Amino acid sequence: MTSSTTSGQQVATTITDRVRNGSGFRVTSVGSDQLLVTRSAGTGSTLTWTCYGWYYSAADESLRMTTSTPGTRITAPTSAQLTSWTLLASGVTPRGTAPVFAPDDTGSVLTVTFDTHRAGHPSVAIQTSASPLTGTTEDNSCF
Repeated sequence: MTSSTTSGQQVATTITDRVRNGSGFRVTSVGSDQLLVTRSAGTGSTLTWTCYGWYYSAADESLRMTTSTPGTRITAPTSAQLTSWTLLASGVTPRGTAPVFAPDDTGSVLTVTFDTHRAGHPSVAIQTSASPLTGTTEDNSCF
């Protein structure tokens, strides 16, 4: 159970940190799967941007991540491409009827909600929200 909790919290933190340092985000549904993409600022003294993508796969109950440089759009991967994305967590399912990635009605707040589970252990609920940086211009070069 500790492993599920730690894994889920690390995934949620990674996503919300990048969204909070981002200029915008987009969520796309791909059947029962979801793709979240954001352009996020780096932490160095010189402003640099990186595209981040997270993919929830319902079929294998996983959350995966990839990165690219701005101008290189992140699109929904094929099943073969998905294997090259970094596996962040397995045993991930939506919590109730809520999607894993849910923007609010204005598209300015992202809520991340999911359960993590390991065989023989109770599931662990993860839920957090984040908004992109204020005062930055949204740039859709990542999506």
